[in-house]
Amino acid sequence: MAGVHRMPGRRELIEWLRFTCPGFVFSAGMPPQVAAAALTAVELAEGEPWRVARLRVNAQQLRTRLQMDADPVPIIPIITGSTESAVAMSQRLRAQGILASPMIPPAVPEGAARIRLFITASHTPEQMAAVERALRGERPDPQ
Repeated sequence: MAGVHRMPGRRELIEWLRFTCPGFVFSAGMPPQVAAAALTAVELAEGEPWRVARLRVNAQQLRTRLQMDADPVPIIPIITGSTESAVAMSQRLRAQGILASPMIPPAVPEGAARIRLFITASHTPEQMAAVERALRGERPDPQ
């Protein structure tokens, strides 16, 4: 039978493997636009190393403000514990113009919910101070 591919095994097993194995689930090709954006990001990072240096400085400054470990990683988790507290904190920060996505089960273990702050090279010291104040529950400075 031309064009028919036979796989050894029971149909149920084959379907389970197809729909659950990472090789099948995550094997989609990258769209050209995403590839172009990724290539541009790499070219910028290589051609303008000050961006990466600034990103590390910003991450370290915010971590210092928040009395966290000395790690220059620009993704900063704030562990809240419960799903409810992570969602509430995320909403409270968003109301102040701060994007902090909640990470809740099943993405993290039960009882380890958190928000994540993503620092960029273009964040200003004033913005990081505003994040610190917001995390402490203080009201934003009037504009």
